Parts: sequence; structure tokens; C-alpha cells
Amino acid sequence: MKSRNNLIVVFLLMISLIVPSISTFAADYPEGVPAPNRDCGPTAGGTTKDSITGKELICKANGTKNTWQNADGTVVPETIAPVPGGIDQAKETAPVGENDEQWIAPDPTSANTIGYVANENLFFKHQQSSFASFTQTSSGTITAVELCKDASCAYNSVQRFDAVLPQCGSVATNCISEVFAKDEAGKAVSVKVIGAYPELTPDVFTGDASIDLPSGSVPLLVEIASKPHAGGTTYMVRAIVNGFRDKSKNQTKFVIENFDTQIYAVKIVSGKFATNSMSADVTRYNKGDRPYDNPGSRAAEICAASSDTKCALSYPLPENLSLGVEIKFSAGVSGWLRGRVKKPAVTITGDAATGQTLRMEGFAIHVPSIYKWIPKSPLPASLATFYKDGLPPTGQHFVLSGSDGTKPENMITQYGGAGFKDKYQWDEFLAWLPVVGDKATVNPTFWNMGTMSNWDDQANKNNPCFTSATNLVGIVTTNATQFLEGPPDFIASTGTLDYQVAAPHFTPTGAVFAGTYDLVMSSAVARCLYKFSAAPVKATVSIAGDSASQVVTTFLSESAGWLRLGAYGFSFSNPTIKVKLTQDAAASTPVTAAAKKITITCVKGKTVKKVTALKPTCPAGYKRK
Repeated sequence: MKSRNNLIVVFLLMISLIVPSISTFAADYPEGVPAPNRDCGPTAGGTTKDSITGKELICKANGTKNTWQNADGTVVPETIAPVPGGIDQAKETAPVGENDEQWIAPDPTSANTIGYVANENLFFKHQQSSFASFTQTSSGTITAVELCKDASCAYNSVQRFDAVLPQCGSVATNCISEVFAKDEAGKAVSVKVIGAYPELTPDVFTGDASIDLPSGSVPLLVEIASKPHAGGTTYMVRAIVNGFRDKSKNQTKFVIENFDTQIYAVKIVSGKFATNSMSADVTRYNKGDRPYDNPGSRAAEICAASSDTKCALSYPLPENLSLGVEIKFSAGVSGWLRGRVKKPAVTITGDAATGQTLRMEGFAIHVPSIYKWIPKSPLPASLATFYKDGLPPTGQHFVLSGSDGTKPENMITQYGGAGFKDKYQWDEFLAWLPVVGDKATVNPTFWNMGTMSNWDDQANKNNPCFTSATNLVGIVTTNATQFLEGPPDFIASTGTLDYQVAAPHFTPTGAVFAGTYDLVMSSAVARCLYKFSAAPVKATVSIAGDSASQVVTTFLSESAGWLRLGAYGFSFSNPTIKVKLTQDAAASTPVTAAAKKITITCVKGKTVKKVTALKPTCPAGYKRK
């Protein structure tokens, strides 16, 4: 996979994917239609019909503004409509739902507030297929947007896609070829494919192998009957790749940049939900707005994926089940992967020039999330220092309407997806930790593996051991909420591979949160870094920056061209994990083959003795026979 392109359209499209709908809705209604408690304009007295209940609505004064209200006098509270299964998403409470996987960030309950949420689920759950063609000026201003359904879309300046990969069959590459599972003993567990997600999303598209354009589809559902979760036996797999082509660079074929794969434990339920659809409104892209039409209901936020009428309701993943996905790519897989699994394993087959098959597996882990709304003034000391120059730029926060309809509230969304884990977000996370009491809000399970963006990989970008590698170099996985995007930094002065992580010290129940860290590295790259021979390697692990940290378990193994190291049980808040590999020095003098000894027979009268030596001689008084 290639490194991320810096085109302005790429950045804007990434914004569109990482910001889900978190607007305040009167109830479970599409955006913009009359609904109870919604603003009905400056003039009271108008009437209309409720599009869902059929009741008569009347525009009445409500505090400082006019809102639609039921003409019969019944009151509709400003909450999200219940979801089948008894889930009531009341906006004032957190956490909400049956479990942490169904948690959504509540809206503010007062004006003049600032909020923060760090939860990757809010990013991953809203990924879906999209394909767009942009016409733009040399300065990067977008003048036209066309939403594409196939390769016939006009290629004027730049085209960009996000493709949820289909199951292999009708297509032979850029597809999911297998979903598999193993128990803790490594024994295979039966997995049955159910099929594609029940309903297509609006922006699915047909690919074209001749220009390396994958087909953009919907997630895949499977059943693991012997390994049920709290919601049943259904699991959902979503593998998504993104890429672009730029006419100014004479690119006729698409460049696949990055990919990401997620697995969820789900239950398919029916109801009124929502799906996003890309907008063709040019002005929204140029000002950095969310380019979505009809963002719909917040009820969809508890779904791992949703359509207008179906929801893949999220549940905790079993932690004693190693889940795996095999993907056929049309391009080679190179660089580093990062993930949210424990004990990861990968195999790669095929040729980088013509395409490779990547097989990934690992156990699900818990990743803690933090969330908080606080008054804008006065800010706590850590935040006042961090935001001394103002709030984050567009793309890292967005504005919600205040409770009085006029004063905006700022929610800073740090999802951590798509490589946005840079130094700014790292420092911002640490500034918010004391504000939330160094304690997680929720602690959902994750299974995620994908490309590492390497945006801040300064320490390794010129290291020939990394840059000369044409295949996959390694994988880093951790359950830390925050980490600096990129592989471990090789520190030559100490001979250590350093990796920074951060998370709340405590879980929502108040227990100390135990960290996990796995490093899988190409044996060839590791030996290049340390100038090792083919002899066995040893490893030591230390945790710096947190005096309370203590590694409970570590392991190191080497097989099939991979070094595998794991460290489990250390505590947070922001330790640095240091891995040092060592190897016993080789003998300085080569060992020669042992000379052959000779045995002779010696006699003295009737006494017989045998003497064995390199140059044997008979004792005094004995004669050689």
C-alpha cells in the first residue's frame, strides 16, 4: 500500500468519514422534516402533519423560540426513539444502551460548553463505500463534484474512493476470500457465511480491474454457532480500502493507499435507522463541512453498520476466540500494520507486483474510551494551557446547537481512525485525562487491523532496514486508547524499540486498566536493525514513564520469518514500552573437528592392558602386542 496523498480533496473526504451525525434530534426523524420539538420558524400558528405518527402538529411558542407540538397536547420528549430490544438512547445519560459497544456520546445539557470524546468506534462504525470525481483548480479549490457508480464517471482532475470489499466470487481481487476462527488452543472453529449486509447503502459502486478500482460494497455477515455472544451467533466483517488517482500526475490507474478491517459481534434488528449518503454540494467540501446528505437518526450510532431500516446492533466480542480474515489484494502489502487485537498473526502469499493475499488473525481486546462535557469558562488548567491559542482547526471538532438555540457548543472528536493519531492529538488526550479523573467512561471490545499511516514516523523514515523492505515489515497492536501513529522508534543509542501509549489509569468500574502490547516484526528487518546473525534472539521489555507499571507477562518466539513479542499487564497513564533484542556473541575461534583416538594392547607376562589416546604408548614394563 502506498503512503497517504496530501491532496486537499483527500483530506476533505477523510473528514467526511470521521465525523458521524451527532446533531440533536427531537425524535427519530430524518433531518429537516417537521417533528415534535423542532423549530418551526418565526411565526406561530402554522399546522402540519407528523410524517411518522400522522398526528396534527401546530407551531407554538416554546420559551425563546417556536417549535412544533402535538395539537392534541401530548408531549414528545427530546430523546432518541427506542430501538428494538429495549434500548432507550436518552441523550442526557452516559453510558447508554445494553453494553459499552452501544454507547454514543451524549449531547450537552447546557449552553457554553466544550466536550471531548476519544472512541474509535465512532469512526469505524460509520465507514462505508463511496466514489467521487472532483474537478479542481491548481490551487485545490473544488469546482465540481460527481458521485460515481462505476468507472464511466468523468475523470477531470482527481477521483477518490472508499470501498467496502465484497466477498470473493464475482470479483477475484480486492475481496474477502475467507473468514475464520480458532479457539484458545488453536483449534479451528466452524464459520458459516450468511452473506452481504441485508441492504445496500446509497453509494455502492462497481469496480474496474483494468484501472485497479475495487468494487465498493457492504459488510459481510457470518455465523459462528459454537461461539455465541450476548446478542446471538452473528458476526460482521468490514474490510475497506481507499485510494485515488490524480490527472495532474498522469495517473491512469488508481493507487490503493490504505486498508482497514473490523469484526463485530452483532444482532440484526429492524426499525427506523439511517445511512449516510455523500453530497455533491461543492461549497460543503471547500469549507471543510461534512459532505453528507440526510445524516438521519442518532439511533444509528449504536449500530456497527446500518441502513434506513436495518441495524447491525453491536455486542461485546468473545475474548477467548481468535478471529481472522483473509483478503486478496490487487497490489502488494508493504510497510506496517496496526491493530486492536491480542496475539496477532499474519501470513502473506503471492507476488507484490501482481497482488498478494493477506491472512490476519487475533483475539479481541478492550479499548477504554473517555468522554466529557464541561463549561467553556473557566477551563481546567491543563486545557487552558493546551488551548491557549484557540480550539482545534476544522476537521477535528464540529459545532452543535446550544440548548437555547443560539450559543454553539464545541465537541472535539478524537476518533483515532485513518491515521489521525498525531502529536497534537496525543498532547490533547493527555490534557483531557485529568479532567475525566484518569478514568474511562466505557470500555468496549475491539477487533481491528489495518495499515499504519506513518504520518509522524520521523525516527524510522530514513532507516534503510525499513525503507528497503518491499513487503510487510511488522504489526503493532495495543489496547491503549492513544498511541503515536507509526511503528516503534528504533533508538540506536539504547538499542531499544520504543513505543508510546496512553490510556486512562482506571476502567469505568474503578479497577486498574491492564495494558497489552504485541509486536510482530519481520525477522530479516529485526536482524538488519541489530546486525544480528541467524542465531536465536532474546528480548527484554521495560516500561518507562509510569512508576506504577509492572509487566506481568512477556513472551518471545520466532518462526516462519517473524519475530513475535507480547507484553501484558502493565498500567497507564502514558508509559513508553521499550523492547531490547539481544543475541549471544558468536565464538571467536572456530571449533575444529576432534582428532581420532587410537587404542593399543599392551602386555606384561600374563597381564594385558588396553591404552586409548591420540598417540598411545605402553606403560613402563609393558610391551605393545
